[in-house]
Amino acid sequence: MRRFVAGLLALIGLLLVPLANAGVWMQRAIIPSDSFADLVVQMLDEPAIQDALTARLTDEVQVRANLPTEVRPIVTTAVGMVIVSDPFEVVFRATVGALHDQLDRDNGTLSLNLDTALPQIKAVVAAQDATIATQ
Repeated sequence: MRRFVAGLLALIGLLLVPLANAGVWMQRAIIPSDSFADLVVQMLDEPAIQDALTARLTDEVQVRANLPTEVRPIVTTAVGMVIVSDPFEVVFRATVGALHDQLDRDNGTLSLNLDTALPQIKAVVAAQDATIATQ
């Protein structure tokens, strides 16, 4: 009788494993937008993420404003200061929320639009060099 009960429990356990896997997948894959944004915003504390984001945003500012390469250090410094600020976190959180919506729609294209951070970057650049900021 014990063998039968043990075998039955083992069989039930094996049948529940796929359901448990599906539950874990759903919890990870179908994350609410706020939780997703919280996770991504926490990544801003990582120096490697800050460096990569600073470099990418600096490139974007340089191209959009058609700035000469000699002003890049000023722009890089300004961008680095902005991405660790509280106002940028608000912008980044909203942008990541929009990215989550894109994931939900699953149209095959993802875009992280940080245009709303440009005024913050411009203000920090202006504090260092008003001429560059006007460009």
